[in-house]
Amino acid sequence: MLKSVYPARAAMLAGFALILSACGGDKPSDPAADGPGAAGSAEAPDRADGPVNSLSLSVSGDETPEPVPPISDLTMGGGCDGNSVASIGLSAGQPSAGGWLYVAFDTAGVLGKGETGVFELSRLVWDNGVTPVDGLPNGVAVNGPNRFEGAGQLDLATHNTGMNTRRMVGTLSGQLTNAASGKSVDFSADIDINWSCGVDFT
Repeated sequence: MLKSVYPARAAMLAGFALILSACGGDKPSDPAADGPGAAGSAEAPDRADGPVNSLSLSVSGDETPEPVPPISDLTMGGGCDGNSVASIGLSAGQPSAGGWLYVAFDTAGVLGKGETGVFELSRLVWDNGVTPVDGLPNGVAVNGPNRFEGAGQLDLATHNTGMNTRRMVGTLSGQLTNAASGKSVDFSADIDINWSCGVDFT
């Protein structure tokens, strides 16, 4: 059995701004449906200028994780508004090319404004790089996401809703399966993002 937990650091992202809606966000676009840097984790010293402060993966089972790209390469999509499910995705790269990483989750129920605790996930996704897509006509060679998917939990320890201090820090975990290969893994991701479900304007 393979087990992989990687510590690493990346420099603070500079010059990258993300406009976050005060009310919430759209459901994350899954770049794989629309169309690997420092191994295991990426981290800003405290608070990045962009949406992601840190991302660290821990994986055990049938798959060896590709490296986690630097903070400067990570973007965020989706969101929540305190009256809806949370649907958030972190990604880097392109889903048909090397360097692709995608970690996304949907909560099973409403994630309220500023709430912390353990929340059930209806969907947890991890794309570990890319893999050739089989069964295409005329021997066409195309890569697609090497996707692991399942249900899981979000253990949310920090949920700041202040207008200038929005932040969510927690751990995603679950047992995920690759439908194409049949491989399964125990997956967890420590996330720290500059976002919140709802916002306090005072």
